[in-house]
Amino acid sequence: MLRYALLAVAMRVAGRLPAVALYPLASCVGLLAYALNGASRRAVRANVARVSGPRVPAAARERHVRRIFRNAAWYWADMARLPRMTPQAVRAEIAFQGEDAFREVLAQGPAMLTSAHFSNAEFLLQCLPAFGRTWLGLIERLEPPPLFRFMVQLRSHQGNRFTAADRHGAFAAVRHLRDGGLIGVLADRDVTGGGVPVTICGAPVRLPPGPVELAMRFRAPVVLVSCGRLGPRRFYARFDVAFQPLRATDRAAAIDANLSVIAEWLEASLRRDPGQWSVLHPMWDGDPTG
Repeated sequence: MLRYALLAVAMRVAGRLPAVALYPLASCVGLLAYALNGASRRAVRANVARVSGPRVPAAARERHVRRIFRNAAWYWADMARLPRMTPQAVRAEIAFQGEDAFREVLAQGPAMLTSAHFSNAEFLLQCLPAFGRTWLGLIERLEPPPLFRFMVQLRSHQGNRFTAADRHGAFAAVRHLRDGGLIGVLADRDVTGGGVPVTICGAPVRLPPGPVELAMRFRAPVVLVSCGRLGPRRFYARFDVAFQPLRATDRAAAIDANLSVIAEWLEASLRRDPGQWSVLHPMWDGDPTG
């Protein structure tokens, strides 16, 4: 509870700082975390080694590791600013690639907007009301409960809605899709423990099946969005793939096939720039260079 109280105070104070001061301060916090948090540093090194492969020099991999810690700190700077931003202001910080195709998807009805922990994908989706659509985000349930409620409130200022990625959230997502709504998920972490094994970067990892199951049920396209940082308050977003999920009599086989599409996209996105992937815990078991 003390950690939650300190975070809430820190976010409110940070949100009042000018951006020219906030992001350099966040950079210092990120480098401090890199230096002091040995467990997370080792986890990120293992992830980057797996994604980069043995041919990338150790010094280059370590630069990715430091960027990841900096980007993780910049995430909190983004979120501190969010309550005072309009969707249009968020939109102004993003360089879009494939925007016309994305607008076509938004105009068609229900869709599953799927990304990963690239820089701050969640922040980028906050601009959707500027396109005339809002979305329901399925997010990890944090403890203690006041922390979860605080983060939901923080994320909801642009008119989007958020709920935990649990049974209750699944029912909310069903209702939202039935009404033609958009669902937003980050598909690279299995936060509920029911993940399906897929192969990414040559080794097994578990991805959550819930997003593709919902998309299959409602015949909603799965829109794969990769993104990254170009600097403080500068992002790019690329709408890579919009695919109609396979539906088959063998439900398990269909889920595996649809997750394989996401896994292939995720691997290509990670290899393109490992330093954008802000995951601070181990994603694979074993030797990352094996």
